[in-house]
Amino acid sequence: GGGAPAPAPGDPGGGSGAAIVAGPGAVYTTYATPAMTVEKGGALSFVNLDAPQHDVTADDKAPDGTPLFYSRLGGLGEVVPVEGLDRVQAGKSYGFFCSLHPGMRGTLLVR
Repeated sequence: GGGAPAPAPGDPGGGSGAAIVAGPGAVYTTYATPAMTVEKGGALSFVNLDAPQHDVTADDKAPDGTPLFYSRLGGLGEVVPVEGLDRVQAGKSYGFFCSLHPGMRGTLLVR
């Protein structure tokens, strides 16, 4: 095993919050952050460090048929907000994928 160390709780830096990351070669290796935890009501961004465009699209659909949460496509070096997190529920986990590369998959856990 030997995973990455957990981030320090209560970071006072006031950064942009959590970020789902697609690293170089993400089409083949999936997201660099395949498991992401976000606070209910917290901010979430998508960071693309890969040459092709990627996005974040929830598996689950909202009542209106749109993805429960989603980002627009981001190009290399872009940081785009993930929208729709007001519709997720604390204590649940949600799958997500890239709409252009459905083999890229991850899980969002809401605390």
